Order: sequence, then C-alpha cells, then structure tokens
Amino acid sequence: MSEKRQAAIAGLITAKKKESKTKQALVRKAITRLINGSELLTVSSVARAAGVSRWLIYNTPELKTAVTRAAAQQRATWTQGHEQAGMTPKGAVTELLRLQERLATVTRQRDHYKRAVNTNLAEALAGRTPEQMASYISELENELSTERKTAEQARSAISLLEAQVEDLNDQLRAAQSINRTMMKQRNEAAPVTKLEARLPEKR
Repeated sequence: MSEKRQAAIAGLITAKKKESKTKQALVRKAITRLINGSELLTVSSVARAAGVSRWLIYNTPELKTAVTRAAAQQRATWTQGHEQAGMTPKGAVTELLRLQERLATVTRQRDHYKRAVNTNLAEALAGRTPEQMASYISELENELSTERKTAEQARSAISLLEAQVEDLNDQLRAAQSINRTMMKQRNEAAPVTKLEARLPEKR
C-alpha cells in the first residue's frame, strides 16, 4: 500500500472519529435537555433531539448506558412527585396543570409512534426484491422490538402521571376544604363591637 493511500485512510479514520465524538456530544446534550422536560426520555426521543441515528446510541455502550440511566432518573423524579406539606390551593392547581401537560405530551408521543410505524411500513414495501424483503423483515423485527419497549415505557409513564393527577386533584380538594374551614373559623373568632344606644346630649 502506497504512503499516499495510507495517509488518505488515516485521514478518513481521523475524520470519522471526530464525527463520532461530535455526534456523541450532541446525544449527551440532548439527554441533559430531555431529562427535566415533559417529553418521555427514550432512545428514540434522544436520537431525534440530537439529530442522530438511533443505531448510533444502540451501538455505543456508553451512550446506551447514559440514556438508560437518564430515563430511570426521569421516571424516579416523576414518581416522587412534588407533594409539599402545607401546599396552598394555588400551588396544587399549578402542579396539576404541569402534570396534565406532561400527560398530554406523552400521549401525543405514543400516537406519533403508532402513525410512524404504519407510514414506514407502506413506504418500505414499495419496489422491494425478495432479497431486500428478507433484509427489510429483519430490520422491521428490530424496529418493532424497539417500538414495543418505547410503547411500554410510554404506557408506564401515562399510568404514573394519571395517578399523580388524581392525587393532586385529591390534594387540591383537601387544601380548598381546609382553606374554607380556616376562613370560617377566623370570621367566627373575629371580635364583634357592640353598639350601645346613645341619648342625644342636652343643650
């Protein structure tokens, strides 16, 4: 192999490594953005946010581990909720609205996955040879396996958020009831000034 060819190959390898590092950095930034957001953190959502292929994440152990850990952390945060002692009705309403927004986001994401599967299936079948179909079937099996996991994660997140919404509803009603009771007790305890009849002064 000539020195010129070796230099060209070395240059390609260097460029490839640089590109890989850039993409990995984009993935890590996407994880940081998503972990505190309302969108369910999955391989698909991270890849979409980073503008990279999902297979880059699946084929890079460090990235796959980072996504798995971040997803677990996000779900743990959602599970803990934001209950606080002495939460006011206004605070409960605000938290309830946040949870409802998350629930709507996760539901839209789940429906998007369902539509994407149907659309991709119709497009992929057009003009395929038997060999291409065999390869496509293998790809589809892997894709469906991934989407099943994503759908299961979405269902779990939805169930979790629904439970939190119901809990916040209960907490809101309790806070409102306590607030009404306190206002009533305060009004009853307020001193009443007695007005005595006064005779007109004699001139």
